[in-house]
Amino acid sequence: MIFTYDIMMLPFALVLTIALEVSGVLKPDAPVSVETASISLQAEALASTASQSAGVVVRGADARMIDRLRFERSDLKDKAVSDLVRKDSVLINRQAADQLKLRRGELVTIVLPAATLTPMGLTPKSKSYRVAAVVAQSDADTIAPVIYLDGSEARDFIGVDQRKP
Repeated sequence: MIFTYDIMMLPFALVLTIALEVSGVLKPDAPVSVETASISLQAEALASTASQSAGVVVRGADARMIDRLRFERSDLKDKAVSDLVRKDSVLINRQAADQLKLRRGELVTIVLPAATLTPMGLTPKSKSYRVAAVVAQSDADTIAPVIYLDGSEARDFIGVDQRKP
């Protein structure tokens, strides 16, 4: 099976990864279904607080990805997920929390390299979010600081064109 994406539809300077996560062993002849695959969207960005800044990976998180995350405080999972769906909050991994000196409830501003045209000219696209929860480091994150957005919020914020080619 071959997956293609028209690269001309992506905004300039956007680092985009479409990752296909497949449960089990993928065999060349085996069909891939919606039940066994999950597509996540991610981009590199700058995250800033009042006193710190760091390069991060911003990742769109669907329900399946969120279920696989280990929350450092499991009692906050339901509240954090409902905050994430409202699109005003994010989840961060331990690496991002340590680098940015962030805790639950604090604000973080994400700045993308993709520019937005304003009356003052081109400016980087940015948005502030409240930290809903800190999640434990996962194997997929390796040592990268990661900020998780709701999947539809990630598509809107990162700016992927959802039209069919």
